[in-house]
Amino acid sequence: MRDEPTRDETIRALPGLADLDDVSLAVSGLISASQDLVVRTARTMGIGVTDMTAIMVLTEHGPMGATGLAGRLGITLASTTVLADRLERAGYVARGRDAEDRRRVTLAATAAARGAAGAAWLPAITEIDDVCRVLSGPQRESALDLLARLTAAVQQGNRNGPAAARPGGHAVGTAGSAGMPASPSPGPAPAPPDASTGAGGW
Repeated sequence: MRDEPTRDETIRALPGLADLDDVSLAVSGLISASQDLVVRTARTMGIGVTDMTAIMVLTEHGPMGATGLAGRLGITLASTTVLADRLERAGYVARGRDAEDRRRVTLAATAAARGAAGAAWLPAITEIDDVCRVLSGPQRESALDLLARLTAAVQQGNRNGPAAARPGGHAVGTAGSAGMPASPSPGPAPAPPDASTGAGGW
């Protein structure tokens, strides 16, 4: 007789999520696995989760100012400056001048950062690609449509904010930049949530 609730039971016990669809729970599991991967990647690179998220944002969206990065990470400008200093010392971020406005300082992920992050992510990306490549034509169309709609739903949740709720009483959470949540503060990477019982995916 088990004493601990399952992960799905834990999530369904959260306010407003008792009737959550099974597919939504599966998506939550994917998000949770992504969060775990960010934590492991950060640990491999010897940086904090917020630092890792910053590298991911700069890699995906390109160079940007400290204010823009702070907005995407959900931290203060002062904290972003400290983060940038730390990543610059580690060789993962380079400061430069905006091509159109030379007065504006931009932050960019270095080749070293992209290489280290790519190497850490490659095994998971390869596994995902192996799954996707064997899909039939109809399966691919369905998968692409579903993923596009899920991405739009997450983006809408980000715009609504953490306190918003959609009709029907289901809470709408927020996700961090590049599809992953950012840690509220820099520092050593925390241990990943317990995928068997935690609700880390939400």
